[in-house]
Amino acid sequence: MVAGEQARMAVLQLTCPACGGGLSLTPAQIGGRAAIECEYCGTSVLVPGGALSQQAGPAAAPEPAQQPAYPDQGVSQGRRGWGVLLTVLLVSGAGIAASWFAEGRSVIPGHPIPSQQSYAHQTLIFGGKGTGPGLLNDPSDIAIDSRGGIWVADYKDGRISGFDAKGNFVRQMHVPEDTYGNNGIEGLAVDDAGHLFVARGGRILTFNTANGKLVGAPIGAFPNFYNRPEVDASGQLRALTRSSGDYALVTLDARGHVVRAIKNVISGVDKEEDTAGVMDFAVDGLGEVYVSNLFGDRVYHYDAKGTYVDRFGADGTGPGHIHDPQGIAVDGKDRVSLLEYTEVDQFDSAGTYLGHITWDHQQGAGNAMAVDRSGAVYVVTDAGKVLKFQLAKE
Repeated sequence: MVAGEQARMAVLQLTCPACGGGLSLTPAQIGGRAAIECEYCGTSVLVPGGALSQQAGPAAAPEPAQQPAYPDQGVSQGRRGWGVLLTVLLVSGAGIAASWFAEGRSVIPGHPIPSQQSYAHQTLIFGGKGTGPGLLNDPSDIAIDSRGGIWVADYKDGRISGFDAKGNFVRQMHVPEDTYGNNGIEGLAVDDAGHLFVARGGRILTFNTANGKLVGAPIGAFPNFYNRPEVDASGQLRALTRSSGDYALVTLDARGHVVRAIKNVISGVDKEEDTAGVMDFAVDGLGEVYVSNLFGDRVYHYDAKGTYVDRFGADGTGPGHIHDPQGIAVDGKDRVSLLEYTEVDQFDSAGTYLGHITWDHQQGAGNAMAVDRSGAVYVVTDAGKVLKFQLAKE
């Protein structure tokens, strides 16, 4: 094979800074473009300067420069001056673009690429919109088991999809309808014994994650309808229940009986707060609880005995502000994560802002969130995608 053919057949290896996907492209596939679209997540990836020229074969001999003929020498000098300035600007712009690419950022509007030196970086993306195995149609919640297994609920069709830690599809379960024909899933939780707790129609169903079968009778009955289950570090099941226009947070024993309750978790602190939205909560390793409200702008902190401790947050969209949180989670280092559209804001247990995680809007808006024991953050989006982020300092 001659040198020219070898150059034309050479493969340019790129890595998407957003999802980590490997991209193998020939110069012909790139076609001289300054950026290409990642086939996995749709993020625009800049092509390094000079990569194409090095692989496109021998350069053609430059044509001899020709002096333009201008009728006025003064105008000629002026135009050449603007040409020099334009050349300087273009070269400078190329240098800036190369610098931004080296730092993992994109100069293409609407396609942000997280910096490798930023607060967190994306390490996994999988899934997609659909009803087939491994696809998600209307994801409503996500849970991570002790082995890193990922469980995602579809609200509309009552499906639960299981994936391994690398995002490979493993198993699918179907939640049976209640007496009213409802099988919408309102929440998921998983414990260390391999039980998956599923909130459906105000009751909590228990599945065996190993075989996908139902275990025991549903938990909850009128007037105690439960949703948003969570399992604390001691293995106890927690859940929200709505009554008298506000939510109570209950702790259940192995038979589903209430052993502790925090009543009016928001109105007991803020009587004027709108509690019509969906609430969510998270439990830390000491049994302390953090509660968020879809229509609120604060997080409410209760200790393990159910005593109110404090609240934090202020309405807004800037750093450290809270606006319409879709979910809440807390990791082993007491970092409180709040999901808001296409970002996750993190705070310490006292409400001090730590930083935020964001992703390309083409991957969808976040519907639900979870954290694993290493502190990694998982988000499932309305585009059917599951995203995993690792904090840069972990």
